[in-house]
Amino acid sequence: MKSIEVLALGIRLVGIWVIIEILQYLAYSYSSIQQWMYASPGESVAMWIVYHGVVGVAMVVFSFILIKFPVTVSHWILPKTNNDEPVFNGSIDDIRIAAFTIIGVYILSWAIPDFFYNASILLFLNNEGAINTYHAKEKIEYIIDEVITVLEIAIGLYLCFQAKGLNSLLMKMRGLGTK
Repeated sequence: MKSIEVLALGIRLVGIWVIIEILQYLAYSYSSIQQWMYASPGESVAMWIVYHGVVGVAMVVFSFILIKFPVTVSHWILPKTNNDEPVFNGSIDDIRIAAFTIIGVYILSWAIPDFFYNASILLFLNNEGAINTYHAKEKIEYIIDEVITVLEIAIGLYLCFQAKGLNSLLMKMRGLGTK
């Protein structure tokens, strides 16, 4: 098995994990729509259904891309040389970079759906005028959750696209890097 295929296998496994996340997102979406229907009887829930449908379809497309084209995704997120060739020769550093990249994709696979779920709940609470009502405490909790999710997305993006720099930092911290 070539080194690039190891990374592609990890990417494909993350794609399968995204399918599990999609199922969880569908349960969250159903719960969110039920909350909206309970809080606002008689109002249309079409906006919520369309919103959750679009996010669900986007997640399915993302999962399909990760499962069907893992080598292409691997080439896209790996560091490149000046000739636009992926740098991956099978050394321990390259395997560590692949591991950091896979971890980053994994973090993004669950942080992005959480971001949209928290955003939908915040939209619901804003529509209810929850600033001075019973839901005010719940709204603050979801704002905190949203800030944490944005931080998780930033960490995932850093791991995906700066894995080589993180590997260098790790080696320097362990005392094995060049000075």
